[in-house]
Amino acid sequence: MKVITLISGGDSGGAKTHVHSLLQNLSRTIEVTMVCFLEGPFAQEARELGIPTVVLSGRNLLRTYRTLKRMIREGGYQLIHCHGARGNMMGALLRRSTGLPVVTTVHSDYRLDYLGRPLSRLTYRTIPAPAGLPYRRVRRHDRPAHQAGL
Repeated sequence: MKVITLISGGDSGGAKTHVHSLLQNLSRTIEVTMVCFLEGPFAQEARELGIPTVVLSGRNLLRTYRTLKRMIREGGYQLIHCHGARGNMMGALLRRSTGLPVVTTVHSDYRLDYLGRPLSRLTYRTIPAPAGLPYRRVRRHDRPAHQAGL
């Protein structure tokens, strides 16, 4: 299996530790590449741990989308794994154009993460919900559980 992981790259603390540990251990059995949207300690430490890391910096969303779409197609990736607002937004955009499954890891309370950021908040309505999602959240959108957004 070949997985591309999308994350902003500005994370620290628990999220950084989790993602580095996850990818370092997954890379023992599957092929993983991490894409960060900014250069910094997060990406540098991942490289030091042996995690294949690509940085796509800049604020041009369309250029980043096109680059990722090409990377995914040419790289033969089979799954897009997202973390955080930027990763989730890009994953939601890539889901339709690549036809790949998109998985997201939520590290905090999404209701607080997206306050004042309506475009980012919309991404949670396009990613399929996991089986264990609380019933009250599924009901909020009045959709069947398998179609509810995170």
